[in-house]
Amino acid sequence: MTADPPVLLNISALTVRFGQQNLLDNVSLSIEPGESLGILGESGAGKSLLAHCMLHLLDERLQRSGNIYWKGRPLEDQIGVLRGHSIAYIPQSPLEASFPVTTLLRQWQDQCQALGIKFQMEEAYALVQKTGIDDPERLLGSLPHQLSGGQLQRILIAMAMMAKPSLIIADEPTTALDTVNQAAILRLLKDFSKKEKAALVFITHDLSIVEPMCDKLMVLNSGRVVEYGVTKEIMNQPRETYTSSLIEAHKRLVSRKGKPEGLSDRDAPILAVKNLDFVYQPTGFFWRRSKAVKAVQSVSLELYQGAISGLAGISGSGKTTLMRTLAGMYPNHFDKLYYQGRSIDTLTADELVAFRRAVQVIYQNPSSAFDPRQNMEQIPNEAIAENQNETKTTIKDLLDWVRLPKGLLKSHTSQLSGGEKQRLAIARSLALQPKILLCDEPTSSLDQSIQAEILDLFLYLKKERNLGVLLVSHNLAALRHTCDYLTVMADGEIKETGEIEKVLANPTSDYTQQLIDAEPALTLNFL
Repeated sequence: MTADPPVLLNISALTVRFGQQNLLDNVSLSIEPGESLGILGESGAGKSLLAHCMLHLLDERLQRSGNIYWKGRPLEDQIGVLRGHSIAYIPQSPLEASFPVTTLLRQWQDQCQALGIKFQMEEAYALVQKTGIDDPERLLGSLPHQLSGGQLQRILIAMAMMAKPSLIIADEPTTALDTVNQAAILRLLKDFSKKEKAALVFITHDLSIVEPMCDKLMVLNSGRVVEYGVTKEIMNQPRETYTSSLIEAHKRLVSRKGKPEGLSDRDAPILAVKNLDFVYQPTGFFWRRSKAVKAVQSVSLELYQGAISGLAGISGSGKTTLMRTLAGMYPNHFDKLYYQGRSIDTLTADELVAFRRAVQVIYQNPSSAFDPRQNMEQIPNEAIAENQNETKTTIKDLLDWVRLPKGLLKSHTSQLSGGEKQRLAIARSLALQPKILLCDEPTSSLDQSIQAEILDLFLYLKKERNLGVLLVSHNLAALRHTCDYLTVMADGEIKETGEIEKVLANPTSDYTQQLIDAEPALTLNFL
């Protein structure tokens, strides 16, 4: 009689401590070849730390106990030949995982050389195209910062697949993607798992993709396993109150907060861009054969105080370029940008300073927006022009708004989770008491309970402080929950704009309909 082969990955009684604090507490799990495991939990629950344990990449200051086995043998005895080859990792923040001054093609070639894999250019192009990118040659010849977050994430996913790993650990791999490309990436990962019999560990805070994506589910809370078992059983009949609260938070997020008031009585726009054309001229060796890219074409957009406007579109549609133009980041286009009815070109130096205080930006990747040498108290301090005692009081108020505990004031950003970093970025932007916030995917890295709270914070600021918000997002649920207006972009053009309820109920553009059709694919069994 033939013995059953050992499980692919087995973790038994894993505990990770920092000093006297348990960051992971007695975690056990097993993964079979071809099986998919979802790890669900809020920011700081220990999801990414558990992934790092699977990669044997723990900080030296942490103490670990328990056992991790790969095919029946201790993981640490084999990790040198497994990591990057048999075990692939797709990071949450693709920009931080990339080398900033080397093209992606060069990085891919170096990775294959380090792993002893023959690099095949045609195979690389084919893998990138499977992720939904139509021009792999141009994008692979670029530097990481020249791509959108979604484009960069898709290329890193393609890189992970070339080694044909036995286990893929995906840490929030779709948070930077629009609904259309989310569905494509999830289907690609699932198909790869089925074809190669590769196991998949899918770390997420998004309940809408857990059930169709994962065979088994583990729910973590403060480093403890709350539930572990078959996904459908847990989703249909959660045993623990914590799991039920996550499900309720998801339902709250996808609900509409009510019809906006007074949309027909708006004053003149506080911020507008008129007839904007933005041409990006490619640079670098691999871009010399490429033509100039028209990122934005004849775009006009108006933003109002006391209103929240949504901007939707797939990765690379021109959303971020338009948002940066509205923020005054491109002096060559000041003649197309208007603040309180005046062209930015005509503002005095003092008026331009006032404009930059009034128009604040919240970025998609909070880690790149902070000085890592500063702690949480010092970061908002830079943005507040008050005396020291008043500043401390103001900072504490800001932290209350975004639900960050005051005990973290002396913590550096490297000690914060992704969700905590984004909430700190929002607090810093609010410190200047702006008139309008330009938000580039501000909730994409947050778990759903915090997403709903941050979106509700925007609604509160709109109502109580007459704040205007531009919410750039690929998440139609977040836009539906929050926005008064919706503008849809594709290929650098505005396809349609109007009151959000009318746009979503009766879209006039085929592209808008495509975005709407892709959204329920994440909550149904689309795989």
